[in-house]
Amino acid sequence: RGIRYQASSKDAEHIAALLSQHLDQHQENLDFGRGEDLPALLLILDRTDDPVTPLLNQWTYQAMVHELLGIRNNTVEIPAGDGKE
Repeated sequence: RGIRYQASSKDAEHIAALLSQHLDQHQENLDFGRGEDLPALLLILDRTDDPVTPLLNQWTYQAMVHELLGIRNNTVEIPAGDGKE
């Protein structure tokens, strides 16, 4: 079966086992991946082991405003509702 999971995560392993069991029980109702050159693949990852994602997001309001709206000379210009500034 095309289910892969993160070996260091017991939660991912548990979800993969449950999903595999469920798919085995309902295999006659499923037709994806049959007869194709490349079978379907599901990758299950545990986000608790992801140290990078929190670092990609801004943590202060000023940084978020600067990223989303832009700050020039300590001023933020918010466009009017009609798209004009």
